[in-house]
Amino acid sequence: MDAKYLLKECSKDSNRYIMRLGYMDGIDITMNNKNIVKEKNPREIAKWEAVVKELELLELIESINYKREIFKITNKGYAVADSIKNI
Repeated sequence: MDAKYLLKECSKDSNRYIMRLGYMDGIDITMNNKNIVKEKNPREIAKWEAVVKELELLELIESINYKREIFKITNKGYAVADSIKNI
């Protein structure tokens, strides 16, 4: 469900990017002007990190920089996002 949500939201973003920025106290994962990491606890961080990795392994998103901080949705990702009903 979380992966579907992230992919669908990314497909709605005018920039079509997912930003994953790490800090000393956690991470921010943003797209469509929304930070989806609501709590800065290890469980929440691990969940959203796993979602990004899952989408990347499925080739639905791809990193566009060597630090894996910026991801863009792929053609395959758009096709899958279009098939997802409203969440």
